[in-house]
Amino acid sequence: MLWAMRPEPSFARSVVAWGNACLRNELALEHFDTWWEKSGFVRVLSFRDGAEPAQSPATWLASQRAHGATRLLFEASDYAGSERVIVCGEVPLAAWRQQWTRIAGATAPPWFDATFSREAAPAVLPPPSRSPEEVLAELCAALEGLVALGTRANLEQWASYFEDVLGVARGERSQGTTPLPPTAPAVAHQLALAANLSDVFGGMGSWNDFQPLADPVLEDERSRHSSALHAAIRAALAATAHA
Repeated sequence: MLWAMRPEPSFARSVVAWGNACLRNELALEHFDTWWEKSGFVRVLSFRDGAEPAQSPATWLASQRAHGATRLLFEASDYAGSERVIVCGEVPLAAWRQQWTRIAGATAPPWFDATFSREAAPAVLPPPSRSPEEVLAELCAALEGLVALGTRANLEQWASYFEDVLGVARGERSQGTTPLPPTAPAVAHQLALAANLSDVFGGMGSWNDFQPLADPVLEDERSRHSSALHAAIRAALAATAHA
């Protein structure tokens, strides 16, 4: 069974991707009010500015555009669920931090309400994102290393898993849909899907829940490829947000 990226950073990335498509007039504003419902995780998405009542997504985006917004930037966080959306015109205008709240008593999805709260504009913008093509090449290289390692170290289940994901990254097989707008380039969709499936870093049963290999040379190789995979996943969020 293929893995899935932790939903919070993926969700914030999609806020930026869909918002930018609307700000560029590639999609009508109402598209920004409906895409997130398909995530399966979020019941309500809203934006709150201090004591001001929360706005619907499309109303929020329209108000940002009225105040000079021309693009949104994605800023990753080390803590899933606290990513930021930075609104920019000719200068940074504001930052909006993500917070997910578990729905009390929920026994089936959606499990959360998502709110973005306004913060001051950052003094320094996130570094420019790299191209989807460049990040996809790095992701493939990390996956290729893990496939080869898995074969040599007899990690049959993981070797098979990474091989499946590598097929997705190379465009040799399809696996579900992506959380990007239909106007995004094909390579961005391919990267988003492959990076989503590559996020095997979690708790019990994940790639992190793993006994170090007895052979120190193989364990060093595993560590290097794992670090490269993790870096590529993080880079993919920004690359696909801004494609």
